[in-house]
Amino acid sequence: MSISTFLPIIIISILTIIYYIYFSNKSKSALAKIDFDKEKSNYTQYKNDFLDNEFSFLKKWLKDKPIDAFTMASIPESKSDRLKRLIINGIKDFFVRIFGIKRQRIYTNCYLVLSGSDLHFFTTDIDGNYDSHSIFDSFRLDNATMTFTGPFRRDLGLINIYGNSLDKNLPQTYTITFYNIDNKNLSLEIHDRLDSSVGSIVFCINKQMERHKKNLVVGNEFIRVLKSMHPNLETHTN
Repeated sequence: MSISTFLPIIIISILTIIYYIYFSNKSKSALAKIDFDKEKSNYTQYKNDFLDNEFSFLKKWLKDKPIDAFTMASIPESKSDRLKRLIINGIKDFFVRIFGIKRQRIYTNCYLVLSGSDLHFFTTDIDGNYDSHSIFDSFRLDNATMTFTGPFRRDLGLINIYGNSLDKNLPQTYTITFYNIDNKNLSLEIHDRLDSSVGSIVFCINKQMERHKKNLVVGNEFIRVLKSMHPNLETHTN
């Protein structure tokens, strides 16, 4: 194959990176203007607004039990799963650029909800519908550990070429590990915000910034409340 065969892919890749750099810098500037300490006082309002609207399904799944805090979550990847995902995403990105075929996520949304002394973990199917529900009581939480594990970089596709400079705009994750569950350890990733999609994070300017601000306040408050209830979950860096 001649270089002309790959030239359109190279040009599109470079333009994609430039595009993301531009909007990433715009997002950083907009975020720097937000007083998050002040915004924390609006937490209850933001939380209730989400639960009355796009996250109302959590109240249904919890059968109207009180929701003290909630956030997005994910299941950690193994090294083999990560390698497989990077290969699949690379292939899909190629077809997106050349043929316009839409690339879809290969992971599904998960949610963590604090209700009283219990931590509820919900998984969904590829359509976002209820899939499973697990409950971790105070005993499990008192014997768990939590580690800061950095940015959630899944589903970035070609943007991974951009490297670590995008990381501050991505959801930050904390891995909580529960021990001796059916003689095994179970780990879950806690996100520090409610939206894990790349577009909403990188392109969060103007009107989208207001939503992104609320996402961050609600997600970070979940982590604060969890730590205040269980001091053993003070984080360590992985």
